[in-house]
Amino acid sequence: MTIKFHEKEIKKIITIIEGWNKSNFNWELLCLACKPILGKVPTRQGLSKHSEIASAYLIRKRSKSFTQVNIKLPGSLAIAAKRINGLEIENSVLKEENANLLLMIKRMHENAFRNNILPSILEEEIPRRLRK
Repeated sequence: MTIKFHEKEIKKIITIIEGWNKSNFNWELLCLACKPILGKVPTRQGLSKHSEIASAYLIRKRSKSFTQVNIKLPGSLAIAAKRINGLEIENSVLKEENANLLLMIKRMHENAFRNNILPSILEEEIPRRLRK
């Protein structure tokens, strides 16, 4: 019988997944790492039943970042600060662009609804000959 996890436990398990720094990563090792949080070792099925945990696991499994042992470090703190600042600016620009795109999609959806265009028509695949 599987255990239902509380939201706090799910967040802690996701934190374990995101912070995984060992070279090997699988469900068995994750289950063992969850023992201190849950009090007993959960099953893979019990963990994967929660979509948040399953998606975090898949993202981590596909990620190559945990296999990198030798990470290139910047020469000084000033260089690191400049790089972090640049990445933060880029991140904020991308967030703004994402918000604008979401607004545009909402506007297009509203216009389509007003003109009696069905969602099924809007969600159709583009024909192969029109794709680039």
